[in-house]
Amino acid sequence: MEIYNPDQKPSFLFESGRDAPEKISLGAFLSLQADRDTLMRELNTLQHHLQEVLVDLQAIGLERDDLKAMVKTHGQLSERSELTYQNIIGVLVNLFLDHSPAGKPLSVFKNQAAIVDAIIARHQDVPGLSKRTLDEKFAAANRSLKKK
Repeated sequence: MEIYNPDQKPSFLFESGRDAPEKISLGAFLSLQADRDTLMRELNTLQHHLQEVLVDLQAIGLERDDLKAMVKTHGQLSERSELTYQNIIGVLVNLFLDHSPAGKPLSVFKNQAAIVDAIIARHQDVPGLSKRTLDEKFAAANRSLKKK
């Protein structure tokens, strides 16, 4: 404004004369400098935090890529693996419901429904452990053992 339109300067914004820049008080200068220093420290802290977040995001991206590759490589369970898991589940269910040679129960569970109820009560927030899913898996496990 002072360079291109010197005649249109409002007097309340611009003082006339050469000593106008010298009228800034030392207190105002130090206050502005302290504000600037505080903002620079905050900026440095935020930039450091940003770098940490970027490193974390990169690690997550790499982990995601590794998981995608693993899923692509392994795909679904083979029939043999699924049969092995079903046999393990079936044997454990039978063990829980079996009796010792002396006739004493090997566990506190009276039937398969009691096992399902106990699992749901203790692990209700675990995905895949619904009553329906457990009943299906236990039934498949029992069928798998009966085939032998």
